[in-house]
Amino acid sequence: MNAQTTLPVGKTLLGRVINSLGEPVDNKGPLTGAQRVAFEEYMVPDGAPEPAPRVRETGIKVVDLLSPLPLGGLVELVGGNGVGKLVVAEEIMYDVATRRNGYVVCLAMEEGSYELSPLTDTIKEASLQDRTVMVFEPQNDSREVFQRTVRTGLTIASHFRDLGHEVLLLGYLNQSLQNDLANLRELERIVRQRAITTLIFRDEEEPLHTVAQTPLAHLDARIIMSRELARQRLWPAIDRLTSTSRLFETGALSEQHKQVAQQVRQLLQRAQALQDARQLSAEEQQVVRRARRIQQFFTQPFFVAEPFTELPGEYLTISETVDSFAALLAGRYDNLPEQAFYFIGTLDQAIAKNKIMQNQG
Repeated sequence: MNAQTTLPVGKTLLGRVINSLGEPVDNKGPLTGAQRVAFEEYMVPDGAPEPAPRVRETGIKVVDLLSPLPLGGLVELVGGNGVGKLVVAEEIMYDVATRRNGYVVCLAMEEGSYELSPLTDTIKEASLQDRTVMVFEPQNDSREVFQRTVRTGLTIASHFRDLGHEVLLLGYLNQSLQNDLANLRELERIVRQRAITTLIFRDEEEPLHTVAQTPLAHLDARIIMSRELARQRLWPAIDRLTSTSRLFETGALSEQHKQVAQQVRQLLQRAQALQDARQLSAEEQQVVRRARRIQQFFTQPFFVAEPFTELPGEYLTISETVDSFAALLAGRYDNLPEQAFYFIGTLDQAIAKNKIMQNQG
């Protein structure tokens, strides 16, 4: 892509699918009246100071507590089929589009046509066609096409930011080229300077413990889906012990947040170590029971899943989430049964649910 190449940008693209050259590929006609800009307008020079890290609240308890997202940064979402990876992305997309009046830019390099892309189904299920642009290229191993696809998405996303909108950039890209993201320094610079939160999908190709031990390197956070939690129907099935974020190393999070997250992980690790023990002391039994309540409380009804669960979606602020888990760690809700914490939003709902269960019993 040379300096003279321009790309279509703006709201004319919403609901459309284009290729990396900015050409429509969705059989909906030309992009009439679209403004065009050069990618170079949004490049960030080497050595430019990065803005101070900020938290991008999602309203999802397990994400906000254990793997908080940066506002502008690279986040990896790891998982295989059937573990709810796309549903997590869909919930974040929904939040950007509805709660924050933002837009979503999707990048996809996959086999077949764009109609077969998992992102296409995700956009439709969330009814976000009018808030989304997709840049699609058939799967290939061309680094030139890969980089052009990323740059086209960055140009569109950056222009929306110039219009004052929050933007989520999603990448469902050729796995053989994923490592090129580490070398695409301009991607890191642009998304951080322009506060474009970027979510890159990674299909599960190796044991999750191996993924978890891989340094974040160019990433800012990693959300790892757990097949074991999915089998237990602990949705969202985000691994509580391996999902993490660089924000814990910054001043973007409160000290209470950091302490509560660390204590939750320690409690879950200790309970995991005790699960095969034949006999437990009274104190160890309390650890196991409290850990189970916390595991249940991490579950949460999603707004995008309302048609399937018939439960209203729940959104908690980071402050509410941190205070809630601090209370659970302190044992303030040890009198409630585990079932009271399943698939709810707040702790007040756990109290109300317990009363209903008692009345039904």
